[in-house]
Amino acid sequence: EAQNSIKSTLTLSEIVAEVENSGYKATAVVSIFRDNSMPAFYNDGGYVLASNGTLWYDGQGRPWASPYAQRAIDYNSAIVTELSNAGFERIICSDFVFPDFTEYDLQILDPILGKNDRCMSMTSTANLLYSIAVSNGSEMQVEVSAEDIICGRKDILQPMLLSSNNIVLNIEINKLVSGIQAGENLYEFKGTPAEMVEQCLIQVNGDVVDFNTTVRISGASLPTAELTSIKKVLSEYGYKSVVIG
Repeated sequence: EAQNSIKSTLTLSEIVAEVENSGYKATAVVSIFRDNSMPAFYNDGGYVLASNGTLWYDGQGRPWASPYAQRAIDYNSAIVTELSNAGFERIICSDFVFPDFTEYDLQILDPILGKNDRCMSMTSTANLLYSIAVSNGSEMQVEVSAEDIICGRKDILQPMLLSSNNIVLNIEINKLVSGIQAGENLYEFKGTPAEMVEQCLIQVNGDVVDFNTTVRISGASLPTAELTSIKKVLSEYGYKSVVIG
């Protein structure tokens, strides 16, 4: 939310310099369309009612950034341009998702939001951001969360439409512990963190099998032994690249 936004006193270039001086490579993570702040300030960056063009709000009273809004595309393009120009070696773009529209929402919004080819708005934005990052010497990857995949928010996973075949699969341990509510279904995960990760992979593996996938384990601080067990499970499923945090 806008009132909780953090304003840094450091420039992006200063952040990159500090990271590199500490012996690391700078990576930035950007939330693309799960953004309730930008359209609150710039109404033309969100979803609008088909009847009169006024801003749409979800059931919790939040607007969302829309891949059909040029303002939202320009806004994210500017962010990726700034990050790549500042020297971030890798930019991970997450949250290429649509809200969970109700049947009523789909009646009052643009009819295209109820069609299968709406995914092209997501993939075209991802490809634009990829082009910007690469042209400025940075890498760009699309991140998808296991929770979003399980809940059906996976329009971005179109290997034939994306310029890059490299994605990041984010598995949040705390989400597995509490369970994932997908519509009327509750997906529960039991056992050790490694066992829960394996149960999660059974649900999502088929959706990412056509990509070169890096798995990110986030949402909890785990002891080394647990992380080793998780890496073993991931290796058994063919995942060789793992990010912790």
